[in-house]
Amino acid sequence: MMKVTDHLMAKNRSIGNRIIIPVNLFIAIFLIVVGYVQVRNQAIVLKNGADVKVDSVASALEVLASVAIKNQDKISLAKVTTQLVQDHVVDGIVFLDSTGSVFYESSPKGEVPNRAQISRDLFNEEGTVIGRMDLAYNYNGALFEARQSIAVVIAVVLGIQVLMSILILLLVRRIVQPLNRMRHQLEKGTTVNEETSLTLKSSAEQLSSSSAAQASSVQESVSAMAEMKSMISQTAGHVNECQRMSETVRDRTQDGSRIMGDMASSMESIEGSNQQLAGLVEIIGEIRNKTKIINDIVFKTQLLSFNASIEAARAGQHGRGFAVVAEEVGNLAQMSGKASKEIESLLVNSHQQVHGMIDDVQKKVKEGKEVTEEALGTFNNISQQILSISEKIRQIGDATKEQELGVEETSKSMTELDRTAQNNNQAARNMSALAEKAKVQGEELRKIAQGLQTLVVGKKGLRDLGKTPFRNKDYWGDKKDEIDPGALPSKAQSGGDMLSLVDRILVRHKGKTKPQVGTKEDQVGRLDRKVVSMSGVNADDESFKKKKAK
Repeated sequence: MMKVTDHLMAKNRSIGNRIIIPVNLFIAIFLIVVGYVQVRNQAIVLKNGADVKVDSVASALEVLASVAIKNQDKISLAKVTTQLVQDHVVDGIVFLDSTGSVFYESSPKGEVPNRAQISRDLFNEEGTVIGRMDLAYNYNGALFEARQSIAVVIAVVLGIQVLMSILILLLVRRIVQPLNRMRHQLEKGTTVNEETSLTLKSSAEQLSSSSAAQASSVQESVSAMAEMKSMISQTAGHVNECQRMSETVRDRTQDGSRIMGDMASSMESIEGSNQQLAGLVEIIGEIRNKTKIINDIVFKTQLLSFNASIEAARAGQHGRGFAVVAEEVGNLAQMSGKASKEIESLLVNSHQQVHGMIDDVQKKVKEGKEVTEEALGTFNNISQQILSISEKIRQIGDATKEQELGVEETSKSMTELDRTAQNNNQAARNMSALAEKAKVQGEELRKIAQGLQTLVVGKKGLRDLGKTPFRNKDYWGDKKDEIDPGALPSKAQSGGDMLSLVDRILVRHKGKTKPQVGTKEDQVGRLDRKVVSMSGVNADDESFKKKKAK
């Protein structure tokens, strides 16, 4: 912008001289070049037309001359040649026979510029060369028409040049007045722009400080949420471990219940075995009864042996052998009685022991059944409690997962808030930089306004205006178009009216209708969009709209 200002200030000529002279030169050169190209193309077309015409004539003469030379008919050939030579394109025609001698020659036109020649061999019906034809022609007709076109083009160029000069002069006068008004408003608006930039810079610094504090608080909150998330994750791990342990204990309890059920079944089996032992006691009792019968038999055997001994003694010598038998029978009976008593003693002892064992087993079985039933009930209660604990642990795990998800979402929100705070801080710094830049641009606009005055009227015109250039009707028009100082931009209007200056200039340039400045909100909105475009931020971005609303 400084380069533009220096360039504007360095020139002494007015904008009229700067526009009219270069534009006229450009239009003249452009039209001359276009005319030259058009004339050159037309000359080429005319030359090509002459070549085609001569080629057609040569083809026709080739047939006619072949017949004339064959028949030695110079009269017919002379008539046709005389008529062709009267055309301004054909200069002369020479016909040679097979010996190279001139068969017929038209009268030449003398020295003609831009001449060309075409030669054709002449053949008979058998295809034998019987002569040659030389035809001379020129392009003077084509060049004459091209010169006429050049004259027309020059006349058109001069006419267009004069017309464009008049139009440019009128256009420059229409542009100068709005430019001067714009220069005056630029000077007034620059002061307001500087004050606005200072206010904007102060607000940006306050916003930057608040954003920095907010970013620090958000960062601390993000760290706390991260620690909370870690603790909840550990709690979730412990809950999962408790869930697995409770499932293991439940399985072990079910195994214990099953074992106690097996033990109860074993107790019932033992009770059945005890009943079988009771049957064994009865068998021992029956054996004891049978032993009593044996004792009776032994006693009777002893009585019989004693009686036999008595009878043998009575028999004397004849009963001696029988006495021995009776004695042995008595001994056997005595031994049998002794064995029977021992068996009876063993049976009595066995009966007592088995009966005592049965009583003990019944007592132990009864106690075992009671303990088993009590243990089985305890295991069932434990299993129910473990199921309840597992359900509570599952609910705790679900709640922990929900808390973890909630903390994660909160952490994401805090992270987004942190990023937003950083963006706000960056936006505040950008706003401060833009305010400083606006201040610098205001100073440059002031210099541009001065350069614009020099550009419009030149230094000579500026000296003629004196100290009150804005009251000169020759440059600014009637008083009804003068700018009211009360209508200049105020502090409340900020830079909105500055943006409407361009609209005024464009409207007055396109037509004579009075420009519509628009409402205050429209002007402020346009200034807002201008600042946004300078900062490189997308105004349609949702995050920018939220920040702007805040």
